[in-house]
Amino acid sequence: MNVYTTDRIRNVVLLGHGGAGKTTMTEAMAYLSGITNRMGTVADGNTVSDYDAEEKKRKFSISSSVVPVEWNKCKINILDTPGYFDFVGEVEEAVGVADAAIIVVSGKDGIQVGTEKAWNVCKKNNVPRLFLLNKIEKDNVDIPALIDELKAKFGTAVVTVDDEDALNEAIAETDEELISLATGVADKVSEKMDEFQFNLALEEIWVLIRRANKYIDEKTPWVLARDESKKAELDTVMRNLAECLRIVSILIVPFMHTTSERMRDQLGLADVPAVWEDAFEFYKMEGCTAHKGDQLFPRLDIDKELEALYAISESLKAK
Repeated sequence: MNVYTTDRIRNVVLLGHGGAGKTTMTEAMAYLSGITNRMGTVADGNTVSDYDAEEKKRKFSISSSVVPVEWNKCKINILDTPGYFDFVGEVEEAVGVADAAIIVVSGKDGIQVGTEKAWNVCKKNNVPRLFLLNKIEKDNVDIPALIDELKAKFGTAVVTVDDEDALNEAIAETDEELISLATGVADKVSEKMDEFQFNLALEEIWVLIRRANKYIDEKTPWVLARDESKKAELDTVMRNLAECLRIVSILIVPFMHTTSERMRDQLGLADVPAVWEDAFEFYKMEGCTAHKGDQLFPRLDIDKELEALYAISESLKAK
């Protein structure tokens, strides 16, 4: 397999009720991408993701497994998770590292408890998700009725990919979700700090940072920048991201004061005080001009750092 840079690597988790077809879907992806030269089956116990002896015996997944596939010059790590609730810890861990989720729904069985749990764990972790209707070739499967059922259960965010107007509306809702999260995180941070749970306060800030990062993946500003007709949308995306950084720059003051000052300088806010109350509001950067600056969290050369630590250790021993 080729070596890929991080911008061309994605982790996609498969979720759903037990028996919905997640492992078979993983097998199909592996086969179509050329990783395998044959389609294994759960019944035969020869799938790439259910390799454990106990999984082969029981005919269902017990632990999460990673199947890397190559597609369109990208590496996609498919995370096949168990569908039965005895192994929910495996699901939580996989969702925690996922960039996106595919919730597999059986066309024959429709919405099941596992479908709802999958949606909820994605919502809890702010993971973008889509539904994949499987087993639609079975008898008496009513696809339009199932889509209506999904819309009724999970709301207007559920749209078919061929409905462009509804899809644009659903995408717009991600702005509202981001803004709601950003303007609500200060309350959560304040609550944790009042309880002297400073580590949990930092975790709340990082929830916003992770959500903003996923917002970038959802909006693909680098794609918008290549289309002149998308300039207004690009402006909105960049403005929303800048506002999130502004809020973060306020919330980290008690923990990383110098970093906060550097962030605000790059955002064109060097002369604007970091007032805590401003973290509760969005669109407070009118008239500010952001500019490119140094990396706030530069990547470390691990080998170089270890060599430096080793040198220090040796010098101390010599003394």
